[in-house]
Amino acid sequence: MVNEARKQIFLSHAGQDAEFARRLAARIECEWTRRQTAYEAHVFCTSEPQYRFKDLKQVLRPGSFWRRQVSEWEEELRQYLRQNLIGSAAYVLLVTKQSLEKHSTWIAFEIDVASEQTKERQQSFFYPCVAEGATFGELPEKRLGSKRSTSVLIPSLILLRG
Repeated sequence: MVNEARKQIFLSHAGQDAEFARRLAARIECEWTRRQTAYEAHVFCTSEPQYRFKDLKQVLRPGSFWRRQVSEWEEELRQYLRQNLIGSAAYVLLVTKQSLEKHSTWIAFEIDVASEQTKERQQSFFYPCVAEGATFGELPEKRLGSKRSTSVLIPSLILLRG
């Protein structure tokens, strides 16, 4: 369950958008701190070292049955992402041209878990955010469904890009 003294915001993004996601996470935390005094918030962003899951290359051992190791690693990663998503107060999906082109199975997994959480909580939880030339019309209807109505376009995101 969500810690009431400290809120976590889960920031989902494609690997190609890692630097942009780190800047966005810092900006969200800064804005939250500036506007909220009741409790602090932090952004769970897997591009930040403290939230990074173990690297698959470190798991694979020469001469071992790698297919099973990959399968076990993927299941552990699913559990890690699910646990952090469920423990979050909000899910922010960063949508860029790059992320739309990638069709990431991990982002799809996170969207599915976030959609489940939205239904269970019966309150706003899922916030798609378009940037870097992506548009609301490009959001995948099949996965997002009615989430388009809670989508956010933040013009100041452009300022976050180097």
